[in-house]
Amino acid sequence: MNNDFLLRSALHANAAFSATTGLAMAALPNSVGSLIGLQNPFPLTIVGLGLIVYSAYLLVLARGGKLMVLSLIATFGDLAWTLGTVLLFAFAPGVFSIAGWGVAFLVAIIVSLFAALQLGGIRHHFLNRTSKTGDRYQICFAIPVSVPEDSIWKAVRDVGSIHRFAPSLLSSDVTAKTDHQCMTRTCTDIKNQRWTELIQIDEAQKQLTIRFETSDLDFPFPTTSMSGGWRVLQGSDASQTTVRVWWSFSLRQEWAASILLPLFELGLKLQMRVIVTNMETTIGPQQSSITPSKKSVIAIGGC
Repeated sequence: MNNDFLLRSALHANAAFSATTGLAMAALPNSVGSLIGLQNPFPLTIVGLGLIVYSAYLLVLARGGKLMVLSLIATFGDLAWTLGTVLLFAFAPGVFSIAGWGVAFLVAIIVSLFAALQLGGIRHHFLNRTSKTGDRYQICFAIPVSVPEDSIWKAVRDVGSIHRFAPSLLSSDVTAKTDHQCMTRTCTDIKNQRWTELIQIDEAQKQLTIRFETSDLDFPFPTTSMSGGWRVLQGSDASQTTVRVWWSFSLRQEWAASILLPLFELGLKLQMRVIVTNMETTIGPQQSSITPSKKSVIAIGGC
């Protein structure tokens, strides 16, 4: 089953419900107002039009939305509707009739169910289905580059120099080396947070794999286990070189997964765009159909 099936289904259903409710409010405000006991039907027209616009937003996400954080924002909107219904009842109980409150709470229950399904769908999107590390979640990116395969691989495998390309890092020191393919790196970021990584380099595959030492007492990330890697892939010509980057991890706050994971994905996407662009800039200009300023960082479902 596709990792996005649950989320897309929930968004489609939510869009259909929002559009139907919105059309009823906007087209028949007097009838709906009479049903729920609202004296002035004008607010129903405004809310109805808003719901129609919101349903279009949900439909766009359901059919092709890439950023999970946008689905999270939509879910927060659903939760805000439910909370708003409760607060309205608490502070202005006379605004609707008894039948009207019955309708309002029925709608709020349906909306909250959509929110719950969407949160479940967001979490399901990030479930790890490819790694053998046992980590629960995975985030992957495919990044097209405008330099030759060997050049970008040389920058990636220079593990002690990653801080030169990552503005969030102060240093990246190789602190131990078993051989030229196995080493330990200690990174320090601009917040003076420090962590250790065990790195293996596969020259044949042009792949670098990383295991983070999450057992360290000062490990700064909210994970109980974490690994990742880089791989440089060459297409049929030089303009099709791609860098794949991935992270696999389990969270300490499992209950917050649906909220944390989209934020992680957004933050990592922004970081990777900067890092890879900086690598290309350092390597130098090349003839390519891809320009760094328009670089696309594509989230992918498996690594």
